[in-house]
Amino acid sequence: MNESKVIEPPAAKHVLWTSITLSFAAGFADSTTFIAGNETFSAHVTGNFIIFGAKLVGQQADQHTWMSLLTFPVFVMAVMTGGWWVSSGRTSRSLLLLESLLLLLAGVTACVFTIWTGPHSNMNVIVVMIAVTAMGFQNAFSRLAPALTFGQTTVMTGNVTQAALAIREYLAQRSNMTAAAKIKEQAVLVGGFASGCVAGASLSGWLGLAALVLPGLIMSMCYLLHDQPDHLSSRSIFNKTTK
Repeated sequence: MNESKVIEPPAAKHVLWTSITLSFAAGFADSTTFIAGNETFSAHVTGNFIIFGAKLVGQQADQHTWMSLLTFPVFVMAVMTGGWWVSSGRTSRSLLLLESLLLLLAGVTACVFTIWTGPHSNMNVIVVMIAVTAMGFQNAFSRLAPALTFGQTTVMTGNVTQAALAIREYLAQRSNMTAAAKIKEQAVLVGGFASGCVAGASLSGWLGLAALVLPGLIMSMCYLLHDQPDHLSSRSIFNKTTK
């Protein structure tokens, strides 16, 4: 016999805001490091291979282009460290705190060195790598605590694919509330990421890499407000009950 389990509003609300916050932070960091950090992606690190290949073929590759390849091992090490951090007995929620501190460190470091020495490309590399590490922790969080978000928060290709499939299912059967809920969840992730990209592009053009302070502050708030346990079983704020 199936029993309906009412989703607690606070739990559903935290999943929603965590999804929005993380996707916004990823979009913000990605556009900021690309615009102000020598065209380097910090969230979608595999995109750096495309940039590298394009510049190499176009004979535009310089030392900063080669340095962008460091994002991949840095990202991998960050994810592995996040996995070790949680496996050693700490909560996956604590990864959000580490991420917020790293983003704040990146923004403050960029600000301090800009004031003292002016814009310096070598310092940009360091700041970008700190941001990449933060995004690595965010990816680890999404994998280790999948119930706490609507899906992947750093790369939107999978979410757009999921949304497209859900739209097809909903158009085929308008009473399919599961598909409708998936569409809304993916819209939250893609919308959050897109708004983060716009905000990051706008502020980084003015503040440079120092703009990374903003997602750091937002992530700090997310950590402080995120008081749900890691074993939270519900992911959907749009469904009243689960069976």
